[in-house]
Amino acid sequence: DAPVVKFLHKMLIDAFNNYLRSIELSDLEDPGFYPHLREQLARRSELVLGSAASNGVLITEFLLR
Repeated sequence: DAPVVKFLHKMLIDAFNNYLRSIELSDLEDPGFYPHLREQLARRSELVLGSAASNGVLITEFLLR
């Protein structure tokens, strides 16, 4: 499904950024928030890519600016 992801990656980034901008810093300071974060990003990934191309989200790094 790499061609699908490559074709839609800008839409995926936009969907992720729209959600991430709504998060408060206090949310990120709560370790219990991260499963919710992964769930929300996975949901947006499925909406953009379709459930066949998306199988969850793995967060390896998180950079706050």
